[in-house]
Amino acid sequence: MEEEEPSDTEDSHQSSGITYVPKSSLKTPEAKTPEKMSSGGSSDKETVRVVQEVIRKEATQIIEPLLDNLSDDEFELLQSKSSLLIDVVAEEIAQIVEKAALLPVASRGLRSSASGRMMTQEPLNEQNSSSVKMATSEPKAAETEDQQTDSPVVANPEQYIKHPLQNRWALWYFKNDKSKSWTENLRLISKFDTVEDFWALYNHIQQPSKLGFGCDYCLFKDGIKPMWEDDRNKLGGRWLMTLNKQQRHNDLDRYWMETLLCLVGESFDEASEDVCGAVVNVRPKGDKIAIWTSNCQNREAIMTIGQNYKERLNLPIKAMIGYQSHDDTSSKSGSTTKNMYSV
Repeated sequence: MEEEEPSDTEDSHQSSGITYVPKSSLKTPEAKTPEKMSSGGSSDKETVRVVQEVIRKEATQIIEPLLDNLSDDEFELLQSKSSLLIDVVAEEIAQIVEKAALLPVASRGLRSSASGRMMTQEPLNEQNSSSVKMATSEPKAAETEDQQTDSPVVANPEQYIKHPLQNRWALWYFKNDKSKSWTENLRLISKFDTVEDFWALYNHIQQPSKLGFGCDYCLFKDGIKPMWEDDRNKLGGRWLMTLNKQQRHNDLDRYWMETLLCLVGESFDEASEDVCGAVVNVRPKGDKIAIWTSNCQNREAIMTIGQNYKERLNLPIKAMIGYQSHDDTSSKSGSTTKNMYSV
């Protein structure tokens, strides 16, 4: 099938066979506990080691897909600098942790501290907020002198409780490089299956309003590629919302975040089974956000998704969004596609 570049009027996700291979030589340097850091003082070595372990593990998981295009020299230089930075950050955090004896709480921000940016704490509902308190609160003990100790309480980072999602998701990025084919421009960024990992990824990528024209973000269930030809997509369609130029700065990022939360939070009840993923297209004439479903003939599920989606975005009653089948979109002769359903 002939590849087509993305245009203002057609967002053709075609061709398959893409395989992303991360940089095979990525190795985390062996942790070295600093004897004395410039920040002053010296922390318990075991605490420093635990903090370093968490930082290296989380930082490696986040940045590994981004290092594929670096030369060996650039990679070694970045690796050396990041190792030193991790040692410094680990020492500083360890000193704070020892005083508060709250390593599980501190670990929530470790992945962001490694890059010098503090992660925004994810919103929690009432159901899982109690679980977080159980995972992060200090154990209660009788206040007797015999039981009091000056030794810090160091928790195993593996004991930190993450909140699993119902599905595993994959984030894809399409860069509009006309010198490359469509499949070469589509890249897998990362996969996640917990609430914490979702927010870690979301807070470390650019917002859609900051992307260049012709670029896309695609969030799909693991195993489904963001293209019409995928077996889970070819009989389906999409709820499509088109934004004007003024909405790029006012609404685009908020609408996209709500769309992501609808997907990973399974906000459409049983109809969530029909959801394949979502796409945001950044285009000069108007940006687009769409939710893809697996079967364009499943009217009940499609309408449930469309009505709940419109309500979540808090769109005006008069505002209309339409559902189009992928088959109609791919074979359209004009600039518009007829809607099968609308809300």
